[in-house]
Amino acid sequence: MDPDRIDLSPLDPARDPARWERFVQQTLHRAMPASVSPLLAALASRRGLLAVLAAAAMLTWIGAWTAPSPATGEEVDPALQLAEWAGRGTVPEAAAVSDLLGGARR
Repeated sequence: MDPDRIDLSPLDPARDPARWERFVQQTLHRAMPASVSPLLAALASRRGLLAVLAAAAMLTWIGAWTAPSPATGEEVDPALQLAEWAGRGTVPEAAAVSDLLGGARR
């Protein structure tokens, strides 16, 4: 055995398991927040996150169903109208595009 060898046995956590467990529990206790709001706890769970996403999807669908349609003569979102024309493959007249984008006719 080498007399200059350093003894690291005091650092071994298995030497005193009760002390090691107390140390781990104290570290966990300091790392935990003082109080967690119920809303944050619900969102942290998968079920809560799924409920929030489902509610957001439902609000989006309701908004789409209640949005004015072009047939009623109400104002139409220019991006949606341009996307509709592109999807159908139609080429609108220049006056229609100008009216849609708020340009003045000549």
